[in-house]
Amino acid sequence: MLAALFLDPDDVLVAAVVTQMMEWVEVPQREQWIGLARNESDRQYACRRAREVDILRVQGVVPELSRETLSTWTDWLQIRLAETSTAPRTLDHLARFGRTKRIRRTAAKRLATV
Repeated sequence: MLAALFLDPDDVLVAAVVTQMMEWVEVPQREQWIGLARNESDRQYACRRAREVDILRVQGVVPELSRETLSTWTDWLQIRLAETSTAPRTLDHLARFGRTKRIRRTAAKRLATV
């Protein structure tokens, strides 16, 4: 798949696939995938997604969790955590400080079930 993506002429498609693959490849393979992105902004976006996937994998349980921390997380990460996390502290912060009503509502519903 790497070889096929390397040869694909569509920069937008390449960037989308690279970003999506951050969820599926192991950490040591990420740099190889990120290197396929054709411009710096696409590489930076993929790197950010890789960091977010790491946060998602630990269900948002990060030592410095605060309202300020949440404000640096993208909507993508916040909604994914609201939908999947089983960490009460993470869900509580998202229910109170999530960026959108949808995030806050989803986190509050999930918090009531964990």
